[in-house]
Amino acid sequence: MKQITLDTIVRKNDDIFTGAIDNETVAMSIQSGKYYQLNKTGSRILALLDHPRSIRELCEAIQGNYKMDYDVCQNDILEFMQEMANKNLILTV
Repeated sequence: MKQITLDTIVRKNDDIFTGAIDNETVAMSIQSGKYYQLNKTGSRILALLDHPRSIRELCEAIQGNYKMDYDVCQNDILEFMQEMANKNLILTV
């Protein structure tokens, strides 16, 4: 898997089924049979990926909802998106 950067464009994997439970999202991978529980922020990020977006656009959208340092936001989202890509929950475009 190639490294995710701020300019990488990603989208939600269409083979992932999602559902909401108590303000959190559960995502299930058909390929692996595994499921993942996402917190409120992770759920928001995944919801934003119904359409392809760059990581930079995700950072701007998330920072607009939360009061946090932009550099911290970028680092956290880059790390999270790399983890999501490694689990095949998102795809690069």
